[in-house]
Amino acid sequence: MTGLVVAVVGPDGTGKSTIVRRLPDLLGGSVKTVYAGDNPEAGDGMLPTTRLLWWHRRRTHGPPVHGPPPIERPPRRSLARRSLTAPVSVFLLANQCAEEWARLRRASRWAAAGNLVVLDRSYLHDYWHHDIEAVDRSPLQRVHGFWLEHVLPRADLTIVLDAPPEVLFARKPEGTLAAVARRRAEYAHLEHLCAATVVVDVARPLAEVEAAVLDTIRGRLVDGSAGG
Repeated sequence: MTGLVVAVVGPDGTGKSTIVRRLPDLLGGSVKTVYAGDNPEAGDGMLPTTRLLWWHRRRTHGPPVHGPPPIERPPRRSLARRSLTAPVSVFLLANQCAEEWARLRRASRWAAAGNLVVLDRSYLHDYWHHDIEAVDRSPLQRVHGFWLEHVLPRADLTIVLDAPPEVLFARKPEGTLAAVARRRAEYAHLEHLCAATVVVDVARPLAEVEAAVLDTIRGRLVDGSAGG
């Protein structure tokens, strides 16, 4: 296999993790997978600080250490409240950036060694509309947006899994249909974030989706070999 980093992205209900788990068996060769989403526990290699934070949050029944950008913007807190919680927020952002860096640097090293690396999700795509493109961003969102856009390494190929919102909501009925539709729209028109982007329709049998994903990756590998 030629070194290549492929990101598989899309809203909930598209079957990203299922596809990513299947790709090593389907492709064979030197294939590595890295989880690059908002739940650090979903992959190997969690940083010790993140592990400790998750342990503490579970013990106190608190919210996740960090999570996907909210569909609706939460109410703005008072200046006094923001000042009191600022040190904690800065620490959590620093830890989040460190976690993102560790996972994507591992992917880059594996790709440099000649492996095909498949990312389950993409930090850049998941946060683009919230921490980079949004107008009303907090200072910490701006810092995170700059980090994502200008520092973190990017995938060579992005595969966007897509289906009508009604199909996605039926598969994973969380939140509302309108929220699913908005999240789906966020993944559209982001071709400029990656050297190559391909949209795959997942509103069909899994075998057909897998075949389309495999053809896309193999085509990129062939193009890369020809270009080299």
